[in-house]
Amino acid sequence: MANLQYACSSALVDKATRCSTYAAVNDWPTDPSQILCTLHRNRKERGEKVVTAPGVDLLMLRFFLNHNWDESFRDAGVPFVEKNIDNTIKVETEAERLGRNPYRYERGETADSGVSVFGKTKEGLRGVAVDTLLFEFATAGYLPVSCYRSPKPNGAVWLTASFSRVLKNGSVSDEALGCLARFMQASFDHVHIWSNPLQPPRHLITTGTLNAAGRKPLESDDEETPRLKFTGGLWTVQ
Repeated sequence: MANLQYACSSALVDKATRCSTYAAVNDWPTDPSQILCTLHRNRKERGEKVVTAPGVDLLMLRFFLNHNWDESFRDAGVPFVEKNIDNTIKVETEAERLGRNPYRYERGETADSGVSVFGKTKEGLRGVAVDTLLFEFATAGYLPVSCYRSPKPNGAVWLTASFSRVLKNGSVSDEALGCLARFMQASFDHVHIWSNPLQPPRHLITTGTLNAAGRKPLESDDEETPRLKFTGGLWTVQ
């Protein structure tokens, strides 16, 4: 691999929001905290303090479900929830507060205030496995707080499973977690990772989002497929 884009791992002045400038890398980093944009690298070389973006407080995993998996999650007790909230104005305002163009990723009418960790490619990461993530989340102290299915405007059904290291007022059944673990024994054709900004003054938590579609089951002895790694919330591929 070469000429890859990876989001600078440093934080902005609020010490929580990840920098939105990309660094060019030849391969996905083993230690993401060492990947800095030109601005932050120069600051570090001058002896100025550069703070690494912290791990997110809330993780939201979003997967496209085909009919069979939708039924499996339904049978596991995962509710179907209508979600028709339009956050466009809120996201535009947040992006502008940070000096970011909310439409810089050219996703049609979708506005973004966060940063796409693995570059601006519309396809996202291709063919990466996510089978180790639940173990990484648990090891890092993230607990499941919610899981639901919801419709998309195009008729598709998406699963959203959230994990948090600060929120304690949610829960997910063992049946739902078991179904999620089986579902995540897979690679996906398209994976996007977003690091979203701190949202003052009321929502003082950082969030990260994984969006994935194009599921392909993994063989039990698969060691060749690249794995998506959480790495404390900075993310990389190994």
